[in-house]
Amino acid sequence: MKPADISEEGPIQTISTGLPFAVVPLKRLSTLQSLRPDFQRIRAYFDREHVLTDFYYVTRETQESEVGLRSRGMFSTGGEDPATGSAAGCTVAWMVRYGIAQPGQTVHIQQGVEIKRPSHIFVRANKQGEKIVEVRVGGHAVEIMEGEFSL
Repeated sequence: MKPADISEEGPIQTISTGLPFAVVPLKRLSTLQSLRPDFQRIRAYFDREHVLTDFYYVTRETQESEVGLRSRGMFSTGGEDPATGSAAGCTVAWMVRYGIAQPGQTVHIQQGVEIKRPSHIFVRANKQGEKIVEVRVGGHAVEIMEGEFSL
């Protein structure tokens, strides 16, 4: 990926609606599809951060009229997530803040296509003054495991 591949619609920015993600807007779907991140360099970059953060790559070029964004959740540990709801929530907050989506507008995000596990995430957020509120995330994904955790 080259600097020219980055969209100018909004900045690359770390956003948190519970868990932080660095939203990276790309101009073209072909760039998103061909991403081959250097995970060693990404880990080195995030080692300077105080909280665990990962990149969430998005593009508005979807080639499908009902899909508002295509995304990839690629983690500094080397894995890729087919449906990253927490990152999608950060992304809709980012979109509303920069006028890419209107307050209250539902945006359909498709993720996981490149790893053959497509998911459909639906997000929306509202705005009160300059503050982003009421971030909502829902959708459809294929469950591949289930677990329980107790403290």
